[in-house]
Amino acid sequence: MVLHVGGQQVAEVPIPSSLAAAERLLFGPALDVNSMLVGSWLRPDAGVVESEPRREVDVLVDWCLSGQGPLVRLVCGTGGQGKTHLAGRVCERLRAQGWLAGSVRLPSPNWRAVRLADLTDGGTAGQRARRELHRVPEITAAVRAAARLRAPMLLVVDYAENVGPVVAELLDTIAEAGAAQWVRLLLLARTDADWFRELAVDHPLHDWVHPTPLRLGALSVGWDADRVRQVWAQAIDRFTERARQHGFGVSAGAAPVMRPGQRFPTTLDLYATALLAVLDAAEGQGRGDPGDRDALAGVLRHEQRQVSAALRASGLRLDEAGQAWALAAVTLTAPATEAEAVEVVARVRALDGMGDRSRLVRVLCRLYPDGSRERVWLAPTPDRLTDVHLLDLAGASASRGQWVDDLTALCGTEDGRAAGHATIVLHRCLSTPDSAGLRRDALALVRDGLAALVSRFPAGFVPALVVVDPAGFDAEIISAVTSSGGEPGLSVERVMELDLLLYQLGFATTRTGIAVAVSRRLVAITSPSAAESDPRVLNRYAGELNNLSVRLGEMGRRDEGLAASDEATAIYRRLVETNPAAYLPSLAMSLNNLSVRLGEVGRRDEGLAAIEEATTVHRRLVETNPAAYLPSLATSLNNLAVDLGEMGRHDEGLAAIEEATTIRRQLAAANPAAYLPDLAMSLNNLSIRMSAVDRHDKALAATEEATTIRRRLAAANRAAYLPDLATSLNNLSVDLGEMGRHDEGLAAIEEATAIHRQLAKANPAAYLPNLATSLNNLAFRMDAMGRHNEGLAAIEEATAIRRRLAAANPAAHLPDLAMSLNNLSVDLGEMGRHNEGLAAIEEATAIHRQLAKANPAAHLPNLATSLNNLANLLKASGRADAAEAIAREAARLSH
Repeated sequence: MVLHVGGQQVAEVPIPSSLAAAERLLFGPALDVNSMLVGSWLRPDAGVVESEPRREVDVLVDWCLSGQGPLVRLVCGTGGQGKTHLAGRVCERLRAQGWLAGSVRLPSPNWRAVRLADLTDGGTAGQRARRELHRVPEITAAVRAAARLRAPMLLVVDYAENVGPVVAELLDTIAEAGAAQWVRLLLLARTDADWFRELAVDHPLHDWVHPTPLRLGALSVGWDADRVRQVWAQAIDRFTERARQHGFGVSAGAAPVMRPGQRFPTTLDLYATALLAVLDAAEGQGRGDPGDRDALAGVLRHEQRQVSAALRASGLRLDEAGQAWALAAVTLTAPATEAEAVEVVARVRALDGMGDRSRLVRVLCRLYPDGSRERVWLAPTPDRLTDVHLLDLAGASASRGQWVDDLTALCGTEDGRAAGHATIVLHRCLSTPDSAGLRRDALALVRDGLAALVSRFPAGFVPALVVVDPAGFDAEIISAVTSSGGEPGLSVERVMELDLLLYQLGFATTRTGIAVAVSRRLVAITSPSAAESDPRVLNRYAGELNNLSVRLGEMGRRDEGLAASDEATAIYRRLVETNPAAYLPSLAMSLNNLSVRLGEVGRRDEGLAAIEEATTVHRRLVETNPAAYLPSLATSLNNLAVDLGEMGRHDEGLAAIEEATTIRRQLAAANPAAYLPDLAMSLNNLSIRMSAVDRHDKALAATEEATTIRRRLAAANRAAYLPDLATSLNNLSVDLGEMGRHDEGLAAIEEATAIHRQLAKANPAAYLPNLATSLNNLAFRMDAMGRHNEGLAAIEEATAIRRRLAAANPAAHLPDLAMSLNNLSVDLGEMGRHNEGLAAIEEATAIHRQLAKANPAAHLPNLATSLNNLANLLKASGRADAAEAIAREAARLSH
C-alpha cells in the first residue's frame, strides 16, 4: 500500500503474506505493566485483581463468531466501567479461536492535513509526522491481508469518540478491500453523542454499524451483598499482596472491611476503594476507610507521595503546586525527546526559578515511562487518575484567570499534534464521573481552559476541537474563524486548511455552522473589487460562493444559499465568455447547484431552466472530451428528468432519462464496478417516467432490470446495497400491480417490507421512513387482492410510524403523514368505519391546508385530493350539504 502527499510517495507498506505479519502491523508489541506506583495497580492489564465474568463478553464473542448482524458495535460507559478490560477478555476468547484480535491505534483524524513540508522537517516533528502517516498504509495493508488470507479479525478502537472520522475512513477501507466478511470493529467510548450519530446515520455505510450501543454499567450491579463482599475481600487480599511486594507494611490484623450497604458507581470505584483501604492501613491509618467519598483521589494522593519521595531521593524538593503542575505536564504533553520535555517543564509557571529541569524530567520519565517509546513519558493510568488530578488542580487554583493563564502557558501551541493531545485529555476530563457533584466548579474551569486555548491558539486548537467536539465549542470555534472577540483568530492559510479538513471529515450537522462560518470568511477573503477582471481571482471567489451556497442549504437557510449560488453562476457566465474551455465545467457545476437552490424555494420553472442549461453545457463538454464528461452529462440528464416530471412534462422527462440510462449502460459495460449502481438508479427513474406516460410494460421491464442489478450488488455487498434493493422491490410491486400481476406485486412489496423492517430494527433513525413507505404500498397491494383487513393493518402501522416521525421532524415528515392519513381514511371507509375514516381525512386535510399555505405550488394538488376524499366520506356519512361545499372547494383548487 502506497501513500502520497503533495504528489510525492511518502510511505509504502507491502500487504502481509502471513497472519503474524498482519498482527505486527495492527497491534504492535504488548506493553509491560510492572510499576511501583500504586495507581497503576488498578489497570486491568496489571493483573493484580482477578477478572470477574461479564455477560457482555459472551454477547460480543457470539456477535463475532456468528458472522451475523452489523460489522461495527459500540460499547459505551463512563470512565472506570471496565470497557478496556471487557475488550481484552473478548480478544482473548477470539484469539483462542484463531482470530487476529487486539487494540489498534488509528492515525490522527487530521492526518490528511499533513503537508509535504511537515514531512521533510529533519527534527522530531518531522519524525512524528512520518510515523503518524505510516499508520495509514499499515492499517490498510493489514485489512487487505484479512481478505486475501481469509483471516477473521477484530479491531478494537479505544476512545473512539476522539477518532470518529478515522473510524469512518476505516469503514471505507474495509469496503474497498472487500474485507467486510472478515473484519469486525469494536468501538469503546465514554459517550455516544454526536460523533456516533455521524457514523451510524450519516455515513454511507451506516448499515454496517449497530445503532444501539452496548451500555456498560458497574460490575457490581445485580450482585447480592454476599457477592459484593466476596469480590471486595478478594481485592483486599490481592492488593495487600502487591503492597507487600513493594515494601508496604500491611499487617494481617489491619485488613479493612467493607462498609455495610456500600454502593459503587463504577467498577473502578469498587477496586479503588479496596486499594485505598489497603494503602491507608499500610500507613497506619487504623483499618482504613472504605467509605472514602472519592477513592480515586485518595489513591492519587498516595501515588503523589511516592512521586514526592522519588523527587527528594534525586535531590529535588518541589512544593505541592510545583509537583502538581509537573504531573500536569506529563499528562497534557507528549514530547518525543528529553530536550523537548525540558522545554515543556520550562513552560510550567509553578516551576519558575527551578534550576535543574533536566533532573526533574529524568525522574518523571522514570516514574511514568512510555512503553511504546513514541514519547518520553506517559500520563498516570487508569485514565480517571489523570482526570481527577487535572480537575483537582483546576479546583485548587486561586482564580479562573490564574488557572487559564497557567494552563495556556503549559499547553498553548500552534502545533496541531500537540494541541490535539492536550485537547483529548482535557475534553476527557469533562466526561469523568462526578456522581457526588464534588467537582462541578472544576469541570467548568476545565471547559473555560479549553475555550481559552481555542481563542489564544486557534491554529492548534480549532482543528482539534472541530474533530473532537464541534457542537460543544461551536461558538468559540466560529469566533476564532471570524476573528471576532478581540482575539487574533485564524490566519487566511489556517482557514483554508480548516476548510480542507471539513471536506475530509464529511458533512455532519454538528459542523454545519462552523462550515458556513469558514465559507463566509473565505468569501470575504476572496471577494474581488468592483473593477477586478483577473479570471483567477474571480474563479476563486465564485468557487467559494458555491461552497457557501451548499453549506447554507444544508443549514436550511435557503434564500441566502440561493443568493450565493446566483452570484457564483453570474461570475462563471462572465468567465466563460472569455475562456469557455477553462470555465464551462465550473459553469455546469454551478448551474446544477443553482437548480437545487431554486427548487428549494419553490421556483421550479427557474430551477428547470438552470438544469436544462447545465445539461446543454455538459453536451458541449462531451463533444470535446467524452471520457471525462459523459458521467456528468448522465447526472444532469437524470436530474433534468426528475424536474421535468415534477413540472408535468412527462414526455420530455422520459426522453431525458432514456438518454441518461443509455449513457450509464455504456459506462457500466466498460466499468461495471464503478457504474452499475448508477445504471440501476437511472433504470428506476426510467420506470417512473414510463409509468407517467402509461407505458407500464416498459416501466416494468426497467424496474425488473434495476432489481436484478441491485440483487446482484446486494449479494456481493449486502450492507451497501440492500437498501437499494428494497427501493427497487418497492417500485417493482407498483409496476406489477399496474400490469394486473397482483400476486407477484404482493410478493415484491412483502420482500421490500421485510428488508425495510430488518433495516429499521438495526437503524431506526435511517430506515423507519422507508419502512413506512413500504407499508403504505403493501396496503395498496393487499387491498387489490381483496385482503382488506391486512391492508388496513399495514396502513395503520405506516400512519403510526409517520406520526412519530412527524412529531420529531414536522418539516420532513408531515407531508408523508398526511398521505398515509389519506390512504387510511379510504381503507376505513371501505370497511364501513365511516366515523374513523372521517377523522383521518379531516386530519389529513388540516395538514395539507397548513402545508399549502406555506408552499402553494407544492401542496395545493394534495389538498385538492384530500378535499375530494373528505367530500366522499361526508356524503357516505349522510352529510350531503357539507360534502357538496367541500367538493366545490376541491374543484376550484383543481382548476
